[in-house]
Amino acid sequence: MRTYISLSPQSPDAAC
Repeated sequence: MRTYISLSPQSPDAAC
């Protein structure tokens, strides 16, 4: 996971 929230609906990364 990335430390930021991805704006891509295909990749909803959680803010760790």
